[in-house]
Amino acid sequence: NYLSVRGEAQTKNFLNRIEKVEEKWQAERITGGTLFIGDSFFDEYQFFTNFYDLYKGKNAYCHGISSSRIEDWYVFSKRLVYPVEPTNIVLHLGTNDMFSGKENPVDMVEEMKVLFNEYFNRLPNVNIYWFAIEPRTYGINGGAFDTYSADTIKLMNSLMKEYDIDDMDNYKLPNQQY
Repeated sequence: NYLSVRGEAQTKNFLNRIEKVEEKWQAERITGGTLFIGDSFFDEYQFFTNFYDLYKGKNAYCHGISSSRIEDWYVFSKRLVYPVEPTNIVLHLGTNDMFSGKENPVDMVEEMKVLFNEYFNRLPNVNIYWFAIEPRTYGINGGAFDTYSADTIKLMNSLMKEYDIDDMDNYKLPNQQY
């Protein structure tokens, strides 16, 4: 299901990136610490290129995947998050969902709750730090965006503030194979 939704070329690109990071982290026996993950904000190859200089010796690891969305991290986490058993997850995620024009804030919050709750279920002692959605001045391939507003961004961020981890039993991953 996942492979057909994202398109073959993008899926192959995602899976190739994951495989390379997975191999590197396994070879280095990466465990615990802090993972910086999510979208291009934490893409150490294209945007956060000085990450490993800034966090040298800090037991911190970075792997953002440009153009990834919330649903992608249901899949990616199985290989990049859970095996590492991080103490902290720093997450920048949701901007691509919102700015792709395919998600509304209410649905996005529900998807985020599912992802966060899966993290809390599998990693009960993890701390999660999520960057709120910030405005963009550009769109896909550098084009202007007129399909969102500051009010939409504010709604998403305020709904996430209301998220109650004590209510996590109401948010489960769908019964799909990832």
